[in-house]
Amino acid sequence: MMLAPSSSPVVGLGIPALARVLVVESRPGSLATAVVGLESQGLSCTRVRSHREALERLQFDSRFCLCVSDLVEDDEGRRSLYFKFPEMSWVVQAPRDSVPPMRAQDRRVRGSQEELLDVALTALRAHPYDARILDVMDQALGRTWVPFGALKGAHFVRRDARILDGIAAVVEVAGRDVWGRVVFSASEKVLFRHVRRTLGTDPASVDDVADAAGECANRLAGAIRRHYRAHGLTSSQSAPFMVIGPGARVTPISGAPGLVVEHRSERGDRVFFEWQLGNRPRTDGRVAYGQLPTGEVVFM
Repeated sequence: MMLAPSSSPVVGLGIPALARVLVVESRPGSLATAVVGLESQGLSCTRVRSHREALERLQFDSRFCLCVSDLVEDDEGRRSLYFKFPEMSWVVQAPRDSVPPMRAQDRRVRGSQEELLDVALTALRAHPYDARILDVMDQALGRTWVPFGALKGAHFVRRDARILDGIAAVVEVAGRDVWGRVVFSASEKVLFRHVRRTLGTDPASVDDVADAAGECANRLAGAIRRHYRAHGLTSSQSAPFMVIGPGARVTPISGAPGLVVEHRSERGDRVFFEWQLGNRPRTDGRVAYGQLPTGEVVFM
Protein backbone atom coordinates (compact mmCIF):
# COMPACT_ATOMS: atom_id res chain seq x y z
CA MET A 1 0.00 0.00 0.00
CA MET A 2 1.30 3.42 -0.94
CA LEU A 3 2.12 5.93 1.76
CA ALA A 4 -0.02 8.98 2.38
CA PRO A 5 0.68 12.22 4.26
CA SER A 6 -1.04 12.97 7.52
CA SER A 7 -3.43 15.28 5.70
CA SER A 8 -4.80 12.37 3.66
CA PRO A 9 -8.12 13.70 2.36
CA VAL A 10 -11.55 12.37 3.05
CA VAL A 11 -12.81 11.62 -0.43
CA GLY A 12 -16.29 12.46 -1.67
CA LEU A 13 -18.87 12.50 1.12
CA GLY A 14 -16.90 10.73 3.79
CA ILE A 15 -14.88 8.00 2.03
CA PRO A 16 -11.41 7.79 3.60
CA ALA A 17 -8.67 7.99 0.99
CA LEU A 18 -6.84 4.74 0.20
CA ALA A 19 -9.78 2.58 1.17
CA ARG A 20 -9.27 -0.70 -0.69
CA VAL A 21 -11.88 -2.49 -2.79
CA LEU A 22 -11.61 -6.08 -4.02
CA VAL A 23 -13.08 -6.41 -7.52
CA VAL A 24 -14.11 -9.86 -8.81
CA GLU A 25 -14.49 -9.80 -12.61
CA SER A 26 -15.80 -12.83 -14.51
CA ARG A 27 -13.93 -11.58 -17.59
CA PRO A 28 -10.92 -9.23 -17.71
CA GLY A 29 -12.20 -5.67 -17.88
CA SER A 30 -15.85 -6.57 -17.41
CA LEU A 31 -16.08 -4.01 -14.57
CA ALA A 32 -13.61 -1.54 -16.07
CA THR A 33 -15.99 1.43 -15.94
CA ALA A 34 -16.78 0.83 -12.27
CA VAL A 35 -13.07 0.41 -11.44
CA VAL A 36 -12.19 3.70 -13.17
CA GLY A 37 -14.92 5.42 -11.18
CA LEU A 38 -13.73 3.96 -7.87
CA GLU A 39 -10.11 4.88 -8.52
CA SER A 40 -11.12 8.42 -9.52
CA GLN A 41 -12.49 8.74 -5.95
CA GLY A 42 -9.05 7.98 -4.47
CA LEU A 43 -9.80 4.32 -3.79
CA SER A 44 -7.44 1.42 -4.44
CA CYS A 45 -8.86 -1.52 -6.45
CA THR A 46 -7.44 -5.04 -6.52
CA ARG A 47 -8.83 -7.18 -9.34
CA VAL A 48 -9.22 -10.97 -9.31
CA ARG A 49 -10.94 -13.40 -11.69
CA SER A 50 -12.81 -15.78 -9.40
CA HIS A 51 -14.18 -16.36 -5.93
CA ARG A 52 -11.27 -18.72 -5.32
CA GLU A 53 -8.77 -15.94 -6.06
CA ALA A 54 -10.81 -13.60 -3.87
CA LEU A 55 -10.65 -16.14 -1.03
CA GLU A 56 -6.86 -16.41 -1.35
CA ARG A 57 -6.48 -12.62 -1.38
CA LEU A 58 -8.72 -12.07 1.64
CA GLN A 59 -6.95 -14.79 3.62
CA PHE A 60 -3.68 -12.88 3.46
CA ASP A 61 -4.87 -9.28 3.44
CA SER A 62 -7.43 -7.96 5.93
CA ARG A 63 -7.42 -4.36 4.69
CA PHE A 64 -10.32 -4.45 2.24
CA CYS A 65 -13.47 -2.49 3.04
CA LEU A 66 -15.77 -3.77 0.27
CA CYS A 67 -16.00 -6.41 -2.46
CA VAL A 68 -17.54 -5.65 -5.84
CA SER A 69 -18.37 -8.52 -8.19
CA ASP A 70 -20.16 -9.48 -11.39
CA LEU A 71 -19.67 -13.22 -10.77
CA VAL A 72 -22.95 -14.86 -9.76
CA GLU A 73 -22.71 -18.37 -11.22
CA ASP A 74 -20.23 -19.75 -8.65
CA ASP A 75 -22.67 -20.18 -5.78
CA GLU A 76 -20.42 -22.56 -3.84
CA GLY A 77 -17.49 -20.15 -3.98
CA ARG A 78 -19.69 -17.28 -2.84
CA ARG A 79 -21.01 -19.28 0.12
CA SER A 80 -17.43 -20.15 1.12
CA LEU A 81 -16.50 -16.46 1.14
CA TYR A 82 -19.58 -15.61 3.21
CA PHE A 83 -18.67 -18.32 5.73
CA LYS A 84 -14.99 -17.40 6.10
CA PHE A 85 -15.46 -13.61 6.01
CA PRO A 86 -18.93 -12.87 7.41
CA GLU A 87 -18.10 -9.21 8.13
CA MET A 88 -17.31 -8.37 4.51
CA SER A 89 -19.95 -6.52 2.49
CA TRP A 90 -20.54 -7.17 -1.22
CA VAL A 91 -22.01 -5.21 -4.10
CA VAL A 92 -22.92 -7.63 -6.90
CA GLN A 93 -24.00 -6.87 -10.44
CA ALA A 94 -26.74 -9.43 -10.97
CA PRO A 95 -29.17 -8.52 -13.76
CA ARG A 96 -31.02 -11.83 -13.51
CA ASP A 97 -33.66 -12.46 -10.87
CA SER A 98 -32.49 -16.07 -10.51
CA VAL A 99 -29.50 -15.10 -8.36
CA PRO A 100 -29.65 -16.78 -4.91
CA PRO A 101 -30.74 -14.60 -1.96
CA MET A 102 -28.11 -12.26 -0.54
CA ARG A 103 -27.42 -11.15 3.02
CA ALA A 104 -28.74 -7.96 4.59
CA GLN A 105 -25.41 -6.09 4.31
CA ASP A 106 -24.99 -6.96 0.61
CA ARG A 107 -26.40 -5.06 -2.35
CA ARG A 108 -27.65 -6.39 -5.69
CA VAL A 109 -27.47 -4.14 -8.78
CA ARG A 110 -29.54 -5.05 -11.83
CA GLY A 111 -28.51 -2.07 -13.95
CA SER A 112 -25.39 -0.58 -15.50
CA GLN A 113 -21.85 -0.23 -14.18
CA GLU A 114 -22.62 3.40 -13.44
CA GLU A 115 -25.38 2.25 -11.11
CA LEU A 116 -22.99 -0.31 -9.63
CA LEU A 117 -20.50 2.48 -8.95
CA ASP A 118 -23.15 4.63 -7.25
CA VAL A 119 -24.21 1.75 -4.98
CA ALA A 120 -20.58 0.93 -4.10
CA LEU A 121 -19.81 4.56 -3.20
CA THR A 122 -22.97 4.75 -1.10
CA ALA A 123 -21.89 1.61 0.77
CA LEU A 124 -18.44 3.11 1.40
CA ARG A 125 -19.95 6.30 2.80
CA ALA A 126 -22.07 4.34 5.26
CA HIS A 127 -19.55 4.58 8.10
CA PRO A 128 -19.94 6.45 11.39
CA TYR A 129 -16.73 8.50 11.36
CA ASP A 130 -16.48 12.27 11.27
CA ALA A 131 -13.85 13.84 9.02
CA ARG A 132 -11.76 15.28 11.88
CA ILE A 133 -11.15 11.91 13.55
CA LEU A 134 -8.46 10.89 11.02
CA ASP A 135 -6.24 13.81 12.05
CA VAL A 136 -6.91 13.08 15.73
CA MET A 137 -5.85 9.45 15.28
CA ASP A 138 -2.80 10.35 13.19
CA GLN A 139 -1.54 12.90 15.70
CA ALA A 140 -2.23 10.65 18.69
CA LEU A 141 -0.31 7.74 17.17
CA GLY A 142 2.61 10.03 16.39
CA ARG A 143 2.76 11.26 20.00
CA THR A 144 2.28 7.81 21.53
CA TRP A 145 4.88 6.07 19.42
CA VAL A 146 7.68 8.63 19.53
CA PRO A 147 10.45 6.08 20.36
CA PHE A 148 9.48 4.19 17.24
CA GLY A 149 10.53 7.07 15.00
CA ALA A 150 7.50 6.40 12.85
CA LEU A 151 6.71 7.90 9.49
CA LYS A 152 3.15 8.62 8.48
CA GLY A 153 1.50 5.70 6.73
CA ALA A 154 -1.84 4.98 5.15
CA HIS A 155 -5.39 5.65 6.28
CA PHE A 156 -7.94 3.03 5.34
CA VAL A 157 -11.25 1.50 6.30
CA ARG A 158 -11.74 -2.25 6.47
CA ARG A 159 -14.31 -4.90 7.32
CA ASP A 160 -12.43 -7.75 8.95
CA ALA A 161 -12.30 -9.20 12.47
CA ARG A 162 -8.66 -10.28 12.25
CA ILE A 163 -6.07 -8.28 14.15
CA LEU A 164 -3.66 -6.38 11.93
CA ASP A 165 -0.47 -7.77 13.45
CA GLY A 166 0.77 -10.42 15.87
CA ILE A 167 -0.12 -8.63 19.13
CA ALA A 168 -3.15 -6.41 19.66
CA ALA A 169 -4.19 -4.43 22.73
CA VAL A 170 -7.91 -3.69 22.89
CA VAL A 171 -9.62 -0.96 24.92
CA GLU A 172 -13.39 -0.51 25.05
CA VAL A 173 -14.78 3.05 25.09
CA ALA A 174 -18.36 3.57 26.23
CA GLY A 175 -20.68 6.43 27.08
CA ARG A 176 -24.32 7.38 26.67
CA ASP A 177 -23.79 8.83 23.19
CA VAL A 178 -20.55 7.25 22.00
CA TRP A 179 -19.21 3.72 22.19
CA GLY A 180 -16.54 1.84 20.32
CA ARG A 181 -13.25 0.01 20.51
CA VAL A 182 -9.61 1.05 20.17
CA VAL A 183 -7.18 -1.58 18.88
CA PHE A 184 -3.43 -1.01 18.81
CA SER A 185 -1.55 -3.68 16.82
CA ALA A 186 2.13 -4.37 16.24
CA SER A 187 4.47 -7.31 15.87
CA GLU A 188 6.30 -8.81 18.85
CA LYS A 189 9.59 -7.71 17.25
CA VAL A 190 8.49 -4.08 17.00
CA LEU A 191 7.15 -4.03 20.56
CA PHE A 192 10.37 -5.65 21.81
CA ARG A 193 12.36 -2.78 20.29
CA HIS A 194 9.93 -0.26 21.77
CA VAL A 195 10.43 -1.65 25.29
CA ARG A 196 14.20 -1.74 24.86
CA ARG A 197 14.30 1.89 23.67
CA THR A 198 11.87 3.09 26.34
CA LEU A 199 13.31 1.25 29.36
CA GLY A 200 16.90 0.78 28.24
CA THR A 201 16.75 -2.97 28.88
CA ASP A 202 15.39 -5.99 27.05
CA PRO A 203 11.92 -7.15 28.14
CA ALA A 204 12.07 -10.09 30.52
CA SER A 205 9.01 -11.85 29.09
CA VAL A 206 6.21 -11.57 26.55
CA ASP A 207 4.14 -10.00 29.35
CA ASP A 208 6.44 -6.96 29.29
CA VAL A 209 5.89 -6.69 25.55
CA ALA A 210 2.13 -6.99 25.97
CA ASP A 211 2.15 -4.35 28.72
CA ALA A 212 3.79 -1.92 26.30
CA ALA A 213 1.03 -2.51 23.76
CA GLY A 214 -1.61 -2.03 26.47
CA GLU A 215 -0.08 1.27 27.56
CA CYS A 216 -0.16 2.52 23.95
CA ALA A 217 -3.78 1.47 23.56
CA ASN A 218 -4.72 3.31 26.77
CA ARG A 219 -3.18 6.54 25.50
CA LEU A 220 -4.83 6.23 22.11
CA ALA A 221 -8.22 5.61 23.72
CA GLY A 222 -7.69 8.76 25.79
CA ALA A 223 -7.13 10.78 22.61
CA ILE A 224 -10.31 9.40 21.07
CA ARG A 225 -12.33 10.24 24.19
CA ARG A 226 -10.95 13.79 24.36
CA HIS A 227 -12.02 14.36 20.75
CA TYR A 228 -15.60 13.32 21.44
CA ARG A 229 -15.69 15.01 24.84
CA ALA A 230 -14.95 18.32 23.12
CA HIS A 231 -18.29 17.80 21.35
CA GLY A 232 -20.14 17.07 24.59
CA LEU A 233 -19.91 13.26 24.39
CA THR A 234 -18.51 11.85 27.62
CA SER A 235 -17.27 8.29 28.00
CA SER A 236 -15.21 5.88 30.07
CA GLN A 237 -12.64 3.35 28.98
CA SER A 238 -11.87 -0.20 30.06
CA ALA A 239 -8.55 -1.71 31.02
CA PRO A 240 -6.78 -3.11 27.95
CA PHE A 241 -6.99 -6.79 27.12
CA MET A 242 -4.61 -8.61 24.82
CA VAL A 243 -5.21 -10.66 21.69
CA ILE A 244 -2.14 -12.56 20.51
CA GLY A 245 -1.48 -14.77 17.53
CA PRO A 246 -1.42 -14.53 13.71
CA GLY A 247 -4.96 -14.51 12.35
CA ALA A 248 -6.56 -14.02 15.78
CA ARG A 249 -10.01 -12.43 15.57
CA VAL A 250 -11.93 -9.96 17.70
CA THR A 251 -15.70 -10.08 17.22
CA PRO A 252 -16.87 -6.77 15.66
CA ILE A 253 -19.08 -4.59 17.83
CA SER A 254 -21.24 -3.54 14.87
CA GLY A 255 -21.57 -3.84 11.13
CA ALA A 256 -19.61 -0.62 10.59
CA PRO A 257 -16.09 -0.83 9.14
CA GLY A 258 -13.03 -0.13 11.25
CA LEU A 259 -11.05 3.06 10.60
CA VAL A 260 -7.28 2.51 10.62
CA VAL A 261 -4.21 4.74 10.73
CA GLU A 262 -0.89 3.06 9.99
CA HIS A 263 2.58 4.39 10.81
CA ARG A 264 5.78 2.78 9.67
CA SER A 265 9.46 3.34 10.35
CA GLU A 266 12.21 3.88 7.80
CA ARG A 267 13.17 0.23 8.23
CA GLY A 268 9.64 -0.89 7.36
CA ASP A 269 8.31 -1.75 10.84
CA ARG A 270 4.60 -0.95 11.21
CA VAL A 271 2.08 -0.14 13.94
CA PHE A 272 -1.69 0.16 13.52
CA PHE A 273 -4.30 2.23 15.36
CA GLU A 274 -7.86 1.10 14.66
CA TRP A 275 -11.04 2.79 15.90
CA GLN A 276 -14.24 0.75 15.64
CA LEU A 277 -17.44 2.68 16.30
CA GLY A 278 -20.69 1.06 17.33
CA ASN A 279 -22.89 4.05 16.48
CA ARG A 280 -22.72 7.36 14.65
CA PRO A 281 -22.29 10.06 17.33
CA ARG A 282 -23.28 13.62 16.59
CA THR A 283 -20.31 16.00 16.60
CA ASP A 284 -22.02 19.16 15.40
CA GLY A 285 -21.93 20.89 18.78
CA ARG A 286 -18.91 21.81 20.90
CA VAL A 287 -18.63 22.62 24.59
CA ALA A 288 -16.00 24.40 26.63
CA TYR A 289 -13.26 22.02 27.70
CA GLY A 290 -13.41 21.28 31.41
CA GLN A 291 -17.17 21.74 31.82
CA LEU A 292 -17.99 18.04 31.52
CA PRO A 293 -17.09 15.09 33.73
CA THR A 294 -14.45 12.83 32.23
CA GLY A 295 -16.10 9.55 33.16
CA GLU A 296 -12.78 8.30 34.54
CA VAL A 297 -12.21 6.79 37.93
CA VAL A 298 -10.56 9.30 40.26
CA PHE A 299 -8.31 7.99 43.02
CA MET A 300 -8.22 10.32 46.03
